[in-house]
Amino acid sequence: MAHDKGLIQMDAHEFAQKVREFRNFVHVRRQIEQRATLDQDTVMMCWGPVIAVLNDLEASTSTLQTA
Repeated sequence: MAHDKGLIQMDAHEFAQKVREFRNFVHVRRQIEQRATLDQDTVMMCWGPVIAVLNDLEASTSTLQTA
């Protein structure tokens, strides 16, 4: 929805979708079914897209405030 409204860029939107898929591994059953082994590296890879989304939102809100 944020991408559709022009609040975040396409790259942040696309990478955030992947992060969303990994978020679902908080359910132990899914983690076992997928044989997923998540570690600190996994967490660190997910932070980049999250920060990109937050940066885009900050930029879009400051643009809205100055308009």
